[in-house]
Amino acid sequence: MECLVFNESDIVSKNSFKYFLSIKKEKSFENYEIKHSEVKEAYKNDSLVVFNIKSDLTAANYLDNFHFDCIYFISKHLSSSGVFTFTTHSLGNPSKNPSEINPFYLSKSSPKNMYSFIKEFYNTNKKLPITYEATHHGPLLETPSLFLEYGGTTQSLENTEYSKILIDTLFSSIKTKHTPSKILLGIGSGHYPSKLTSLAIKKEYAFSHILPYYVLNTLNLEELTLLLNNAYAASNDKFTNIIIEKKRLNKQIINNLLYLIEQKGLHYELL
Repeated sequence: MECLVFNESDIVSKNSFKYFLSIKKEKSFENYEIKHSEVKEAYKNDSLVVFNIKSDLTAANYLDNFHFDCIYFISKHLSSSGVFTFTTHSLGNPSKNPSEINPFYLSKSSPKNMYSFIKEFYNTNKKLPITYEATHHGPLLETPSLFLEYGGTTQSLENTEYSKILIDTLFSSIKTKHTPSKILLGIGSGHYPSKLTSLAIKKEYAFSHILPYYVLNTLNLEELTLLLNNAYAASNDKFTNIIIEKKRLNKQIINNLLYLIEQKGLHYELL
């Protein structure tokens, strides 16, 4: 059983939940009686559970207790550059920033489900932008999980038509379950990995975690080893290949990466 999670303090999540309520009968959802202090409303059909929760989406670590097969968090996308886009990303803290809890902890990713959403979105909404984001923020979960977002500008955050597009695309992607050609780990991109998104669309590549250059360039060999081990363990669908964007990685990091990849017997490609 998979779960969609909303929170009404998040404008995108709130509008998306309102749209879900308008179609829940059509999708055969019924009230789901569940007692939990953080679950405000719950609905269920034969394959999905929907939660409207009280806590911040990024702090919902307690959702592991429900043992779902996958959790989809519906959220707003904030961008300092003000660029509008739809996004999806894995969860976790890949950095060693001392202000962050659980450095190098990565939540279990769901690469096939992220890929299915991107593929479905591209097939049905070609005039709208879609991208992966690098792995960032919580909650920190053992349950396979992903964020689905849109935003970047104030106007886009308040656009209820985008909520409809996001939810309709999600339901379609869950039903269709597009199958990727391979599962990969992405390394060395920026926060918005356009090359990896293009590979997902054109070559049907599904990315697990995406570890950006600005995190990797600060790591020594021991820290890099720990992060890569965690990334492998935290991929629900195991990756056999690694894509390395080398342009913004320093030379020592590239050498360390190639050494560790060889030790693990994985395949890699340099971009």
